Amino acid sequence: MLKDKSILTTIIQEVPEGGFIGFIEEIPGINTQGKTKEETQNNLDEALNLVMDMADINKKIGFLYNTKIHQLSLDIFRNKEEFIKWLTTDNFYFDKKKPVEYLETISGIQFIYERMEGMKIGDNV
Repeated sequence: MLKDKSILTTIIQEVPEGGFIGFIEEIPGINTQGKTKEETQNNLDEALNLVMDMADINKKIGFLYNTKIHQLSLDIFRNKEEFIKWLTTDNFYFDKKKPVEYLETISGIQFIYERMEGMKIGDNV
């Protein structure tokens, strides 16, 4: 499960019949099940991938602007264009990849958020 400060809240619960169910609180329709917590989390990542794969980069950025990243980006960047430039530029702190490439999994989105939190307090990102 993600930290409380995360962008997306994953809920994983054990069910009496055995196994686990999970869903992403902020995105209706992304829910799954698994035999273990890890399998359930992996299934949630896959479900989010499917949703994100259906969108092009502009839709992904639109998705981000409907999350907590939007609020954080307002504190860091002067405007949406600067934020988009940052997302689409190779970055040392992202293994010399573009931050937008990390939007494929919940953990990648969490990583982007954590790096942005660092930027807010003055880390070079």
